[in-house]
Amino acid sequence: TSAAEAFGELRGQSIYEVEADFAKVLPLDVSSVSLPAAGFQPVDIASMLGNEGEAFVEEFLHSAVLKEKDARERLIGAPVRPYMDERMRFGSSEHVSFLARLMDSNKLELSRERPTES
Repeated sequence: TSAAEAFGELRGQSIYEVEADFAKVLPLDVSSVSLPAAGFQPVDIASMLGNEGEAFVEEFLHSAVLKEKDARERLIGAPVRPYMDERMRFGSSEHVSFLARLMDSNKLELSRERPTES
């Protein structure tokens, strides 16, 4: 299996479709979240996929990722709402600590600029 095939297989797999009895929501235990060590430098996915990597990522973004307006419209009247753990409320010490861990391991990047699609 190539990297491109493996990446494509992640979407919509039946393994993610579980019965309600098995989909219980539990509080997030941030100590059990596995993150790379501080200073980790992730590999750019486009370069990881080789010569066609950049084109593959661009095609994926255009075919599988909704534009903001479309995504917001889909959320209206959706039967499922996002879950937010009460302990991870914005600004709580646990939330801030977790964000710091994500930033230290280069899994989160903050910017004041509004994101745009090319």
